Amino acid sequence: MFGQSAMREAVTVDPIRMVEAVTAGVAFLAAGVVIFTRGEVHGLTTGAGMWLAGAIGVAAGIGLWQIAVFATLIALVVLGFLHAFERRLEIGGSPGGEAPASGGKAGTKRSK
Repeated sequence: MFGQSAMREAVTVDPIRMVEAVTAGVAFLAAGVVIFTRGEVHGLTTGAGMWLAGAIGVAAGIGLWQIAVFATLIALVVLGFLHAFERRLEIGGSPGGEAPASGGKAGTKRSK
């Protein structure tokens, strides 16, 4: 009744479903990270990084480890250059250019 041929026909693997599931999950998470307030967009790089991590994970999951390693190396180089560029232009820092005091919240003054 359930011979080998029947089992082969009953179980099929569709790799596109895996890609679709990862895409839907990452899209949901990345959309929650990107915030638009007071005319400024925050979290865009984080959302893009989540997409990249999902794509690298899919590549590794389907056995394309060479592409996954290559994409990881390119991502690290590009993100390193962007980080240096932001530091040089002083983009993305807190207002006033100072980091918040340890243990305190940004924008609050500590009493002496």
